[in-house]
Amino acid sequence: MAAYCGFGREYRRFVIDYGSVFKHISEPDCQRNLDLLLARQWKDFRGLPRSVTAAAIDGNYSTDDVLAWAKKYPPGRLIVVRGLQSDVAPRIAKVQRERDEKRGQVRKHGGRFYNLNVGNFKMSLYRDLEKVNPELPGFVSFPTGCEDRYFQELVAESRVSIKKLGYTVWRWVCPEHQANEMLDTMCYATAAALKSGVNAISDVGWARLEATLEGAPMPAPPPPPLNMSPEEYIPEQPARNKTCPQIDTVTGSTGGWLSAGRGWWERER
Repeated sequence: MAAYCGFGREYRRFVIDYGSVFKHISEPDCQRNLDLLLARQWKDFRGLPRSVTAAAIDGNYSTDDVLAWAKKYPPGRLIVVRGLQSDVAPRIAKVQRERDEKRGQVRKHGGRFYNLNVGNFKMSLYRDLEKVNPELPGFVSFPTGCEDRYFQELVAESRVSIKKLGYTVWRWVCPEHQANEMLDTMCYATAAALKSGVNAISDVGWARLEATLEGAPMPAPPPPPLNMSPEEYIPEQPARNKTCPQIDTVTGSTGGWLSAGRGWWERER
């Protein structure tokens, strides 16, 4: 499963698209589809293409195969992550050095492998999902047409207390036979955005980004000619800039400007 998310001012998140990529990561067809996902673009409200700024992929399963595919992209574009069940672990921490348990060799991860305190990410998400005012910091926006199963997976887990060696510990658990991939992908997308520095952008920085991405306001149409009624007049549309501005600050696909198009890749190829 995979999901595209945008990030904006005051920690707001915007779900853009989601779907499935079939086959194993070691298979060429799967790798080709993943490459297509990273290369995909959307058109914003001005018709300008928007690309993926940063991405994260789960490396907890088939770690070596995931790292082998990911190395074709720079660490600033794609990171490999895995979740940890610990409330005291750092939110994001780089894996410094580890060995393959089967072969005993040191894994080469190119400085792109990170451990995530997924419990922290999940608590933050669940808190933000309770917000109904879109102006509140952390509000999560969803496109129209999301299926019920998407939301079922997004909130599939719950935090429960268990006894371990006489102590009470907290764990996130998922009901049997209930998928939770959408929750995982939201956490990974958030990790990619945080690693790219989206939460470090100041209000001034966001204002500059919005000015760069949105451009100048669209001019008002001229009035209709004297010999034509307003109902008959169709003003000529101003030309649009068809070049995508290059920016060197993380945008996180802000403001919910991107349109949703679910289902285009949810099929086996």
